Order: sequence, then structure tokens, then C-alpha cells
Amino acid sequence: IVFSGYSERIPYLMKALAKKLKSITIEETHFEMVKDELKRTIENASLDASYRQLLYDLKYLSYKNAIHRSDYYDPATGIDFISAITLDELKAYVSKDLYRQIAIEGVSYGNLEAQTVKEALEAFPQALQATVLPPEERPKDEIIEIPQGASQAFVRTTKTNNNCFALEVQFGNVSPKLEAALRTGHAQIQTSFYNELRTKQQLGYIVFSGIRPAEDTAALLFLVQSSTNDPFDIAHRVETWVGETLKNLSTVSDSEFK
Repeated sequence: IVFSGYSERIPYLMKALAKKLKSITIEETHFEMVKDELKRTIENASLDASYRQLLYDLKYLSYKNAIHRSDYYDPATGIDFISAITLDELKAYVSKDLYRQIAIEGVSYGNLEAQTVKEALEAFPQALQATVLPPEERPKDEIIEIPQGASQAFVRTTKTNNNCFALEVQFGNVSPKLEAALRTGHAQIQTSFYNELRTKQQLGYIVFSGIRPAEDTAALLFLVQSSTNDPFDIAHRVETWVGETLKNLSTVSDSEFK
């Protein structure tokens, strides 16, 4: 939940919202419209840009607790948990179970008093009649770690005319030292990746590399979307670039590194 506006009114707005979160005032017709819109959004996802579909599936494959949208709504297989939800069920869940235990994390910036913001945050468990979830019980976005030296490959089909390939390389548990090393290394190679596959080989407009943000695992991601080359050809070109880049990194001089 994001609050923005005149600083002196934000704490009042936070407290006012806290009091309303336990009551659902939506009408039945509007509730059905929300469900229909959600289903259309999921159905249209198969027509989204290939790289967006790939990133969605990559997150699903990477995170231990991820649930794919096709697991709760997929017309092709007849899965539909959305239609069966009733407004009465939603209201009952919100009033009894949803806020039974909660944990709040937040950040504030601007012309705000720390104590005032703290009081506004503390209004949420009080208004919701909730107990605070202990830190050790709070869910984490845990990444599925690939064993050292191993690799995994997944292929997905899409209705779009573009192909996409992504390579994710894991480097182990996150630490400040590893983060610094990855960012330094990526600064050295990101221009090469873009220039080689986007400018020279002209595979497509979307050529991206970067640090993959995760809670406990450090990783680099390399992605290319192309309307002219199939994913297996893109994979071969990316892997060729990786091999050449590793050789080049081993010959970087001290002065260039500094």
C-alpha cells in the first residue's frame, strides 16, 4: 500500500484506511466484474511480449513458494478457481482469518516525523485486532538453488511471434562481498553483451543483462528477445559470447580493472 501527498495528512490517511480494511463494501455486480477482469487478464497474458512471459515463468520456476496463474485459472485445461469464489466467502475470510496474524514492513521518506509514522503503522494491528506474526514465522521468497556445476533448462511455448531466451547464473548465498564482486564484474561485461548481440548480431531490440534481485541467492540474468532467430540459436550465440567473455576477463589489466 503506497501513501503519497501532503505530509501532514498521510498519518491520518493511514489510520483511516486501517479502520476500513476489515470491511468489504463492494457490490455483487462489481465483484463479478473484478473476477471477469482478472480472468481476461490471465487469458491475455499468453499474448504479452515474449520476454515478459519468460520472466513470469522464470520467477515461478525459481521460487519455492510460487504459484503459477495456470494453477488457479486455465481455460485450456478447465482449471477455474476464480469463478467459484463468492462474495460472502470473501467477506467471511476478511473478517475472520485474513488479518489474524500480520507483519508490517515499510519505508517512509519526505517531510515526515518518525514518531508520527510509527504511531500510524501501529494503528493497523490495533484496528484489525491482529497479533503480530513472529519474525521466524514470516514467509521468505526462497530461491531454488541449483547445485554447483549443474544446469537446468525449460522450454515454454507462446502465441506471440517473438522468441526469447534467458540465461540465469547463480553465484551462491548473498553477501556484501559477493554483491560488490558481481556488480563490478557486470559493469565490465554488460556493454559487451549489448553491443555484441544487439548492435553487431542484431538479434532484436530487447537485449538485457543485470543483477537478479532475490532474498538469499545472488544471480546474473542475460536475456534476448528476437523475431528473427529461434531460441536455440539465441542460446548458442549467448553461450558463445559467455565463453569469449570469460577469456577476455582473464586478460583484463590491473589499470583497466581499477
